[in-house]
Amino acid sequence: MIGLQRGIVQLIPYDIEWAELYKKEQKILISLMDKDIRDIQHIGSTAIPGICAKPIIDILVGVKSLANTYNYVSILEQNNFIFRKDSGTEDRLLF
Repeated sequence: MIGLQRGIVQLIPYDIEWAELYKKEQKILISLMDKDIRDIQHIGSTAIPGICAKPIIDILVGVKSLANTYNYVSILEQNNFIFRKDSGTEDRLLF
């Protein structure tokens, strides 16, 4: 199981599939944003082998310019990433 309903917090035992799910998403992000990506990392509790975690694959994408990243919003949305425009952050985009 990946993901949770909004407002629900649930920890589950570590799943070795999480690393593979990250790699799959990493490839998609690189194919869509390659020229603007500086770094991409699997972060959060699912990135730590052996610990219980919320079943959410957190990915941090460092980009050359945040201004250029706004050009990717519709492309990412077309590829099943949900843009959280009201995330309360001005210096990052949350999907």
